[in-house]
Amino acid sequence: MRAFLGLGSNVGDRWAHLRRAAAAVPDLVRVSPVYETEPVGGPSGQGRFLNAIAELETSLEPHQLL
Repeated sequence: MRAFLGLGSNVGDRWAHLRRAAAAVPDLVRVSPVYETEPVGGPSGQGRFLNAIAELETSLEPHQLL
């Protein structure tokens, strides 16, 4: 089954956090381009987010991925 996982960071070395997160995804197929976005809601003064989507192949059922 194909599944998609949202990745994002707005603290510290955002690029390093995204690289480590993608590297930790088992059976990774590909990762989307990275997008930089403004935070929505939450505490004031937050940094901008880097966001991406990881595509993976898995034999897990959807509820097991949560």
